[in-house]
Amino acid sequence: MKRLILFINSLEQREKIVLIGGIYLSIIILGIFILGSYNYERIKTLEKKISLETEKYVELQKLIAEYKNLKPQSNFETLSLSKVEDFASDTGIKNNIVSLKPYQHENNSIEVSFEKISGDQLVTFLKKIKNEGYFVNSININDPKGNGKLNVRIVIGDKT
Repeated sequence: MKRLILFINSLEQREKIVLIGGIYLSIIILGIFILGSYNYERIKTLEKKISLETEKYVELQKLIAEYKNLKPQSNFETLSLSKVEDFASDTGIKNNIVSLKPYQHENNSIEVSFEKISGDQLVTFLKKIKNEGYFVNSININDPKGNGKLNVRIVIGDKT
């Protein structure tokens, strides 16, 4: 250690600056090398993970395609205004339809409103909907005069 101090003291000012600069530069280069090798290993690990996940994704896509091929093709018609009107006509309450329109809050749903229909007519209509494979999202039934003539609002959904 004493020899090192003697050696440094024997150097001129310019040589000391060059020596200290060289030491700092060596430390910086060594630090960059160590950090670079650490990051290089992390990058390699991440690339392996990405390739593994990509392989899993490709396998999943193959399974999805195979499932779609094996899945029985459904041959149902989508719900339409004319289909709901036909249901009402079949059950004898077409003349009681007040409004018939697509339902704004759900895709492929239809809102239909009836006035002055009996409970039996309503049950027949709902059974027709069920038998055709559609479902009722919501129903609102009112009997404003208390005479058994119902005002009904139904939201019918497509079969999925």
